Amino acid sequence: MIRPACLGRIPYINSAMGHLALGIDQGHTKTCIAITDEKQNVLYEDYSSNYDQYASNREKHRRVIIELLKGLNEFKASPLNVFIASNGYMTRDFVDIFQSLGFATDSIEIFNDTHGHYGLTAMPGHCFMLASGTYWNLMFYDHHNDSKRLPGNIWKRLNTDGLTISGYGFANCILKTYRDYKFRGINHNFIHAVEDQIRANGKSIRFRREQVGYFDDVGHFSRLSELLPKFRNLREVDLYINQALDKICLLLKVFAENIKIKNFHYLFVGGSLWSNDFLLSMLDEKARRQDIQVIRAQGNPAIGAIHIRLKNPEANIRTLLKWSK
Repeated sequence: MIRPACLGRIPYINSAMGHLALGIDQGHTKTCIAITDEKQNVLYEDYSSNYDQYASNREKHRRVIIELLKGLNEFKASPLNVFIASNGYMTRDFVDIFQSLGFATDSIEIFNDTHGHYGLTAMPGHCFMLASGTYWNLMFYDHHNDSKRLPGNIWKRLNTDGLTISGYGFANCILKTYRDYKFRGINHNFIHAVEDQIRANGKSIRFRREQVGYFDDVGHFSRLSELLPKFRNLREVDLYINQALDKICLLLKVFAENIKIKNFHYLFVGGSLWSNDFLLSMLDEKARRQDIQVIRAQGNPAIGAIHIRLKNPEANIRTLLKWSK
């Protein structure tokens, strides 16, 4: 199992700046940015949480982008090509934002690529990639790094117990257990830990009959997943974790059979859920029984958003918007 260096803020390096590339990775949990020079040396990177208790999704993401861009004053005069891997909340807002803040923007490309921008880990080919953020999906990459997506009918056939292997699914496991303990009047430090974690983010829990429990905003589900190692001895939590991770291993086997793939040995994982070392270690342990090594995608996905477009401009990815002056 390979672990990445931590993403953190890097102040810009004052070099002779010509044409620059600005990468943005706009997810549900956080937004990352990075600037590279013409040789793709990283000059600056930063990230911000996407949480705002009272804002709509579009308003929330707009505020985060504006705050991050305000830290780039030193780069305003440099010609910028902007590459944005987006969750699609505010696609048409970006052009207005860059113009209103006075950036010398030459072009903006916004795309929805689930895997290629997750990190800077070299994909060896003939491997699987599992993305588990707010949502999840699974793809296979051949030796040419052409990809095949998991057919929906496979998941429908295997998922008879209603599990989800997204970060939201693991968070909901915590919330369901919390609700059951609360309603049954069980006094357990697990209840206090959940409430402390939620209060720390200014959130509240509400319940509906049709939902086991949910946040006012699911953006910080990774905070709840931090409780999994501490309370894995709870039967409900332990059962969910093991069932979900076993389901991932089964998915790999069935998916490989479906596309007639043999002898694959790598599973790359990306997304907020796999920043949890406990879950990553458990998945790695289970996958090794099938002779599969789990590798966490490394690096700032905003840099990956630049690399995937500059190194492979012909890549078949879903473009949401293209703009040039």
